[in-house]
Amino acid sequence: GGGGGGGGGVGESALEAELMALEADYDAMLDQAEVMRETIGAATERVEAVMDELDEERRRGELNVQKVLAFMLPRVDAARAAGEEAGARKAEAALLQAEARREVEVQRTAAFWLARVAALEEEAAALRGGGGGGGKKGKKKGKGGA
Repeated sequence: GGGGGGGGGVGESALEAELMALEADYDAMLDQAEVMRETIGAATERVEAVMDELDEERRRGELNVQKVLAFMLPRVDAARAAGEEAGARKAEAALLQAEARREVEVQRTAAFWLARVAALEEEAAALRGGGGGGGKKGKKKGKGGA
């Protein structure tokens, strides 16, 4: 019976060592989680700022389109009223060209900011995944087998 008790002491020592190793791993994972939370928080703030900038650019674009319309429409109406159908067509064509140019500019701006947002989201996803996830969300899960 005494030999079995001695073996139990060795087993307890091994369990205590394993428990201490697991506690150390847990503490390290908590530290990593805190760093990731802070990083994701910063990335989220940046994404929100970029989205705000995109919204502001869209508002400016819409305002510019409205200004062009406000400028051109009275001229189109005046040309029609005066019987200058050729002039009206020309003014309408100029209006359509101005609208088309503005729409292209708005689309380019939107594409630029959407690409920036996508890049930031990929960066945030990579940070969430520990940097090695290739930008896939939620890929790293704790397995507990460290």
